[in-house]
Amino acid sequence: MADTGVPASKVRQRKGGMRQLLLQMKPQTIDRLKAAAADEDRHVYEIVQELVEEYLDQKSFGSHR
Repeated sequence: MADTGVPASKVRQRKGGMRQLLLQMKPQTIDRLKAAAADEDRHVYEIVQELVEEYLDQKSFGSHR
C-alpha cells in the first residue's frame, strides 16, 4: 500500500470519524452498486462499509468499529 507521507494526525476527519478512500472498480460494478444503493435508499459508502466489515470479520482481520 502506498504511503501518502501525510501523518494520520493531519488527515482531515469527516463526520462520524470517517476517512476517505479512493478505489477503482469496473464501470459495470459501479453502476450496479449505485443502482442497488438507490433501490435501498442508502448511500454507496454504507453498502461498501457493510460488505468490507463482513469480509474482514469472516477472515478475522483485526477489530472493527
